Amino acid sequence: MRTVFILLSAVAILSFASAEHKFYHSYTSMRHNLNTNAFEIEMRIFTDDLEKAIGGDEEPIRLGSDKEIEDADYRIENYIRERFHVKANDQELYWKYWGMEVDYDITWIYLEISNVQPINVLSIENRILFEHFEDQNNEITLEYNGWTKRMHLTTAEPKSVIQN
Repeated sequence: MRTVFILLSAVAILSFASAEHKFYHSYTSMRHNLNTNAFEIEMRIFTDDLEKAIGGDEEPIRLGSDKEIEDADYRIENYIRERFHVKANDQELYWKYWGMEVDYDITWIYLEISNVQPINVLSIENRILFEHFEDQNNEITLEYNGWTKRMHLTTAEPKSVIQN
């Protein structure tokens, strides 16, 4: 059993280490911090996919390297602002971009929504990378008010509505 686990782990690690991955997935975590009354948002996106989205094929972005373009943060923020929207009680919530980190082939992006008021209905739309990958899946885990909800947004269903 241990050998099977080690073998499966190695296959998983090698598949993530591959420069050309064959599945298109991003993960977003939204946690409500009671102490600060804010949604802390972390996005994990494959770096090569994000580079393609913000620079195209003809302009190398090189996130996380010493050759990273100067306006990388600006481009990432604008790209996400156009495609990631959160509404509470039918009101758009403004998020602040805190920055990004590149960890090999994954780029971590940090956002925050401050001063969260009580929520009855929450709508989350995530269209990140849909224009590049038809089978892109944007997974979101939301933690709010003692409950957790997991969503899988696709090009066919880019938005999820949750009622508290």
